[in-house]
This record gives sequence, C-alpha cells and structure tokens, in this order.
Amino acid sequence: MSDKKPLLLFTCFGAHSHVFPTIQIAEEMIKRGYDVVFVVGPEFEAQVIRIGAEWVPTISAFELLTPEFHEEISRLEPNTAGFLYAHEHIFLKPIPQRAQVIQNSLESLRQREPGRQIIVLEEALSTAIYPFKLGRPPPKGFKEFPKTISFNIIPLFIKSRDTAPFLLGIPPDSSEAGRQRNEKVWKEIMATKYGEWVKIQTKYLKEAGATQFPDIPFDAWATTKDACFQMCIPSLEHPRSDMPSSVRFAGCAPKKLLDPSYQYPDWWPEVASNKGKKIIFVAQGTVAVNYQDLVIPTLVGLANREDFLVVASLGIRGAKLADDFQVPSNARVHDYLPYDTILELADVFVCNGGYGSLTHSVVNGVPQVLSGVTEDKVEVGIRAERAGLAFNLAAQAPTPEQIAKAVDVVLSDPKYKQAALALKEEDEGYDTFGIIENQILEFTRSSKL
Repeated sequence: MSDKKPLLLFTCFGAHSHVFPTIQIAEEMIKRGYDVVFVVGPEFEAQVIRIGAEWVPTISAFELLTPEFHEEISRLEPNTAGFLYAHEHIFLKPIPQRAQVIQNSLESLRQREPGRQIIVLEEALSTAIYPFKLGRPPPKGFKEFPKTISFNIIPLFIKSRDTAPFLLGIPPDSSEAGRQRNEKVWKEIMATKYGEWVKIQTKYLKEAGATQFPDIPFDAWATTKDACFQMCIPSLEHPRSDMPSSVRFAGCAPKKLLDPSYQYPDWWPEVASNKGKKIIFVAQGTVAVNYQDLVIPTLVGLANREDFLVVASLGIRGAKLADDFQVPSNARVHDYLPYDTILELADVFVCNGGYGSLTHSVVNGVPQVLSGVTEDKVEVGIRAERAGLAFNLAAQAPTPEQIAKAVDVVLSDPKYKQAALALKEEDEGYDTFGIIENQILEFTRSSKL
C-alpha cells in the first residue's frame, strides 16, 4: 500500500448547479494536499484544470437537453410528471455510459498507481457510481469498488415514515395520523407514477450491469454509498426519526472567494456604497431562464419604490432582457452576479427556489421570497417556509403585485430576518470541508487495518 494520501476521484451531474459545489469541494481537498481526478462533461474542463485537478471527459448533460426534450417538458404538468420525465432522460438513460467512463477511469488509475488507495467522491445525482453499488462487478484491479462518499445538493429525497413522497410538496408529519397519511400516499403513488419510474430505472440498471434493483425511487442514490452528506443543516430538512446512519449533515458549502478576474458591472459602486435603500436581489438560477416568470415581474412590481434598489442577475453570461423591456430607474440588471457577492449586501432575495439559492441565503443570513414549482423547487419551498426563512408564493409565474406584497411582508415582519440569522448561526457550527475530509481520513485508516 502506498504511503501517499489517497487519490480522490470526483464526479457529478454535469449541470452548473451540481458542478460548481462539487468543484468547490474538490478545490479545497487539493489545497489540503490531495490529488484529484475529476470526471465531468467538456463544458467544465477549464474550471477543473484551473483548480489543479486532472480532467476526464464524460457524456455532457447538455447533449441530452435537445429541443425535443424541452418541448416535452413544457407540455407536461409541473412537479412529478415533468420531473420524472427529466429524470429518465437526463439521469437514468445515460447510466450505462457514465458507469463505463468511471470503470475506464478507475482501471487506468489503478494501472498508473497500483498500490495507492482511491476514494470516490460523487454528487448524489451523478448516477455514474450507482450500478457498482448494486452488483456490477468492480473495475479490473479492484477486489471491491472503492469507498464512496456522496454529497447531496438537493432536498433529501429518501423515504421516511415521517414524510410524504418526495416531489409532492407535502409538509412532514410524524404524528400517528401523519404517518398513516404518509403510508397511504406512498402506496398510491407507487401504484402509479413512482411504480413506473422504478421499472424504467431497473431497465437502465440492467443495461449497466447491476444485479440488484431498488423497489422505491431515489433512496438508493444516497443509501447505497458508504457515506452520504446532506449539504445543509438539520433545520433546513424534514426531521426523520428513521434516518439511515450513513446519511449525515455537513452544513452548507461556505462562501467562495470571488474570482479575481471577475468584472463588476459599471454600476456596482452604487450598490456597494448604498446607504438607506433596501437592496432587493432577484435571480432565477441557470436553468429556468424565462425571465417573464420572475425577474421581469419583480422589476415591474417594485418599479415605483424609491426606497428600494433592485438588483437582477440573469444567471448566464451574455444574457440580457428583451430590447423592448424598459428597465425601471430603481433597478440594475447584469448577466451574471456571484450570489455571495450581492447577498452580502441584500435585504431580501427573490428567487425561484433552487437549492443553491436556499443555501446561499442561509450562509449570508438573507430572507427570501420564493416562487417556482418545477424540478425539486416545490420541495425547497416547503423547507424554506417551514424553517421561517421564506415567504413562499408557490407559483411558477407570480404577478408583480404578489411579489411586491411578499417583499413588503418579509421586510416588515422581523421574524424572517431573525430566522435567517438563526439559520446562519446554526450553519456556522459546521466545518463542512473538515467533515468531508474526516470521512476521507476514516476510510484511509480503515484501508490500512
């Protein structure tokens, strides 16, 4: 066995909101003296190389987002129907190809470093490791698949007697009546949409060489790994009395230092030196970029408020609003603003419920106004609302009047800011990177016994 630190093989689902937190963890491990190999699509090659990791290409998530895919998603109802369709085509269908890339990578690394321990760190939705934890033979040169640390950067999706099925947006209930409700809803959805999803998952797992097939959705993405960290704090999750011991909280990813090459917009000094006006930040993330859903209604709804300075980020470099839209005089719009940079100054964050938006708000102690009901956003919304962090509009495209009223409620009721600061304090009690490294060290020691 080599005396070197273990080599870390990272992989994740290749979308911005999944890649960037994974890169942040990988970069920190490199600073702590670990060698990192990172398997991800070609869109992120430059970012991987920049942090000092070795890049290995895999199938691009963006190759799967065809015009036909977008057309079908727009036709389907929000929540479960659209989410499950997306899961099949983005997460399940590519499993065989992604798993083969991991196998090839591990076999190559074993040949290159025959005596060195390898530990796999994967974002829970990558699906590339999944078949190996369900019976696919380990790569050549390995008696068993390497120890695997998973980290989940969406709401926790595992089944519990205390919660209703994931994606339905039903608050948890651990009372006797609540548990009966949860069991009833589980039986109903397993007989319909989720049962069909399990059949589809089984099909692709078989193609990928798995021999074991989960009989419920989602759980095994987390529970089959040697350790799984939920990247938030307990107050942001539904309490579960039957939480698996392998699933633990690691806190939210810390603030990331701003890239020195980042070019601030010309109007930034006005924001940075603001005194007296409330700063309202609005963004829709990097996926839901129909600005008519939230950004434009927010700008319109708050347009006459001279006591507000409204800052909008469009989430994609080079993006802009339609030429015929007149930006209000109290608003500033930019294509891409790093969240932590503006949230350090913001009073309210208006967003559509992405998980990254949730954790960035907590790290900065900023209350939210939420919209959004697609993907996992309905689950983010009920968690943020339950934690006291957010006024949840629970609408895909709220009206300007609804947004303006919600912003006023969050600013006028001190409970929202108090909750945001309490969550920030709770999060500061977690050494996120230290928790992850301690797990690496534990697996390193166990390999030498």
